[in-house]
Amino acid sequence: MGIFSGVMTSQVGLHCMSQSLFNALIFNQYVLRARYETFDEYWHANTEHPDRPTEKISQFFSACSLQFPGDTLLLGQLSEASLELEKYWLNRYGIGEISFDLFKIVLQLTGQYSPQGELKNKDINTIESVHPQTQLRVLQCLDDLRCYEDLVGTKKLFMVTKKNKIDCFAGDLYEGMVSQFHYSGSLLKVYEEDAFLVGQDLIWCRWSLHHNQTGFTDIWLVTIEDNRAQVQKMVKQTSEDTYNLEDTQRWVEMDEEMKLAIAKTQHCAIDNANNFCATPPYVQMLNLLQREG
Repeated sequence: MGIFSGVMTSQVGLHCMSQSLFNALIFNQYVLRARYETFDEYWHANTEHPDRPTEKISQFFSACSLQFPGDTLLLGQLSEASLELEKYWLNRYGIGEISFDLFKIVLQLTGQYSPQGELKNKDINTIESVHPQTQLRVLQCLDDLRCYEDLVGTKKLFMVTKKNKIDCFAGDLYEGMVSQFHYSGSLLKVYEEDAFLVGQDLIWCRWSLHHNQTGFTDIWLVTIEDNRAQVQKMVKQTSEDTYNLEDTQRWVEMDEEMKLAIAKTQHCAIDNANNFCATPPYVQMLNLLQREG
């Protein structure tokens, strides 16, 4: 927090808070989110800091805004940005341990690089001038966050273990909402809650194939587009307690049963989207894998 406090001190007396300091306030506070189960608990909890008294997040933001009395938008934007960051991060990556590991890396990069990926000047007094459009600070903060996310992979700072991938892709299959079909002489299950609509045309889903001959079950991560299904990843069961993760791209052979399975998945995906269904954990894991080095 030393550098952070120095940046704050260097800007006291300015008419408006700069974008860099605004980002730093939001990102530095959000790293505390991992301690709490819900955003409401995080927002109202008393948090301890080594260099200032115990306070709630809202109290901290209020104290910061008092240092910029001419910045009438600041306090409301700090609260808004915190909530928008929560909605974005929760929807995209979830709130698990791996998700917050990624956020800690993002926070590390914000102290070293500009959003454009350029090394920052180590002199905190050369902080950039006030953002010319302070009414856009919240949107700019989220845009900058996405730039830092992209930067994570280029620096090869983030990896997910094979076990974490398998556990996420094959875990928490809800058998209460399943449609059954047949494929290549085996039982194919469509997990209805896991059908997820991306945009207007692309659907992600989880299917499982129970091999009648071996008794083993493979979990498929499938995309459906233009009424065709393609397996993107597979958790393949090789023994009673052994599973392997295969990155594979292969089309599913079409027959009448497969057409029914695709139609059912499409219907479920639309229903889930209309009911504001949250992003499934397996899709959040796919998003995390995009950040791997």
